[in-house]
Amino acid sequence: MLHRFPWACYSLGMKNDEEPRGLQSASRLLPATPLWRRVPTRMPDGRPYHDFMMLIPRLRQAPRSRQQEVIDALERVFASYGKAVAFVDLNLKLNLLWVSVRPAPGLCLEMAQVIQHAVPEALLIASQADALERFRATRKRLSREQAAE
Repeated sequence: MLHRFPWACYSLGMKNDEEPRGLQSASRLLPATPLWRRVPTRMPDGRPYHDFMMLIPRLRQAPRSRQQEVIDALERVFASYGKAVAFVDLNLKLNLLWVSVRPAPGLCLEMAQVIQHAVPEALLIASQADALERFRATRKRLSREQAAE
């Protein structure tokens, strides 16, 4: 798979309530299909998924054996989280990993840390959960400061 489509995006073959089946080439999708059209945004009950993005520098230029090591490590991480993972997209062209998970306190940051442990070069770029936690911490701090005045 990896050697046949080195330019393609790879997605974990998972839907909302399925167990991971391994990475599957997204080549059956139109090459120009943007990520925002493929990423699930809401759970069946209407709650939004949480997601985060990680950069894996120089993965595209890495030898195929290293690319496969990274993919295998990611598969193990996502398999360990089971049904908490809703969608994963590894874009080898851009060296980006997108992960959507069921909402749970701290899950995005925890999973990003586990990924970083498995793939040390992976860097967290953006996380809705991280931004939300900073917002809540700032709001609590400001509330305490106002109460103290």
